[in-house]
Amino acid sequence: VDDFLIASRDKKSQEELRLSLQSRFHFGKWDHDAAEFIGRKIQKEDNKEIKLFQEKYILEKLEAREQREPAECSWHSFDIVQRSSRLHNATVNDGIHLNKMNGHLRSTASQGLRIRAFDSKEMTFIGISGAGGVDGEVRGAGVEGLPEDPVQGAWMVVTSNLLPSHDKKIPVSVLSWRSSKLKRRVTSTMASATMALSQCLGELEWHQIFYRDLVRGDVRTSNWRASVSPFMVVLPEECELISRQEQCSITDAKSLYDAIYKQCPASRQDRRTALELAVIVDVMQKTGSHIRWIDKEENELLKRQRDANARSRSRSSSNRPLKSEEEVE
Repeated sequence: VDDFLIASRDKKSQEELRLSLQSRFHFGKWDHDAAEFIGRKIQKEDNKEIKLFQEKYILEKLEAREQREPAECSWHSFDIVQRSSRLHNATVNDGIHLNKMNGHLRSTASQGLRIRAFDSKEMTFIGISGAGGVDGEVRGAGVEGLPEDPVQGAWMVVTSNLLPSHDKKIPVSVLSWRSSKLKRRVTSTMASATMALSQCLGELEWHQIFYRDLVRGDVRTSNWRASVSPFMVVLPEECELISRQEQCSITDAKSLYDAIYKQCPASRQDRRTALELAVIVDVMQKTGSHIRWIDKEENELLKRQRDANARSRSRSSSNRPLKSEEEVE
């Protein structure tokens, strides 16, 4: 193990844990409140907040010779995937786009992530999902010779001490994000948004279990691997959460929001989407999860992850209004 990180509620417990570990294992130097960890710099502030800096990690990926290395900067994975699929018929515009992306990564590498300190009794897990490219141009064939799927799904998990609302700004901490091709080819916005939300719900459940087991240690399970496998839609029966944090999902697809909020199934013409939607509604009912809708043009958090033409920054993401149930009805 190259890096080892410990955390506790107070310095006394932390010191006892450190001495206990040092009595059993041999360690090198120990850093307190600020240290390099797996290529990132973690720094604890006086107000109990944590700042995460990834400049070293980003620059290492940009300077790597391997073609796929820059794609590990996952907030730009959509751009990388799109350009990689066009290598056989790349244009000057693709080269210009890659140069701009490279410059953007270098100029913003020093910007850190801010992890806020929320009261565990009030903390809410919020999942934001979206999909783009349903009407995108199919430029060629994929690996298996089938038409290339232009649809890209994206989802993000953040935490806050408040539920998102249409008339207030809320502080958030980003926990995870992902942008990838959807698992099956879709031909409608409804189907793509449903699949993206399904993946987002699985990520939310994973965070719920991981957080509860890490902080409380009261998750009862006979099969740990089956319980915390990432991106699961349904919480396995063998994993029991005694209590859970409040949960909310946000989508920018109005048709999907209406289907979930009013509990009306999708069209029978797309039975797979209807089945997946039924699972989503069932999971949200059992977990007591809330649903919110945000306009697609205002979904700054995911715009860059799913749309190659987007140039919006997510710096002001927490300032965007959300539509309440009363407004949408």
